Amino acid sequence: MYNWIADSDVKKSSMSSDWDNRWRTGGSVEEVVEEAHLSPEWIWQEIRRFAEARAERASAPASAAI
Repeated sequence: MYNWIADSDVKKSSMSSDWDNRWRTGGSVEEVVEEAHLSPEWIWQEIRRFAEARAERASAPASAAI
């Protein structure tokens, strides 16, 4: 997935099952979702991280986002 992302902020905040560029090992839906870091806990963790970094993103120069 990261090959198609040009913006570093988007890359840091994107959530996908290939976060580590590996195939998932399989198992139950719950196991695959957890391994893919897409469970509610992982999503909430990323939402919090994104929200807490707001001031840092807001103070970055606009050219840094390109």
